[in-house]
Amino acid sequence: MELFKIFTIIKTYYHNAGTIGLIAASTLRQLLPEEMLFQTAIPRDEIYIRASAKGLPVGVLEDGGGAETVFDSLRAEVQAKLGKSRHQAHIQPD
Repeated sequence: MELFKIFTIIKTYYHNAGTIGLIAASTLRQLLPEEMLFQTAIPRDEIYIRASAKGLPVGVLEDGGGAETVFDSLRAEVQAKLGKSRHQAHIQPD
């Protein structure tokens, strides 16, 4: 009996400039199948902390437009992956 299944993995608070972040991202890409990793990465930015502290989505903050774009990209990826997953569930019996 399968209790749960890992659908995909997203990198959060990713710091492009840091060596450790680059190594971690590279290692994930080597270890896991491409379809298990989102292409969108949530960057390390204090705007997420401010939005969270206020209980608001980042997009409503005055300087949150760029951060909102990242989440729109993530939303599109989730929808695409869910669509593929649902389609495959109809094709392949459990």
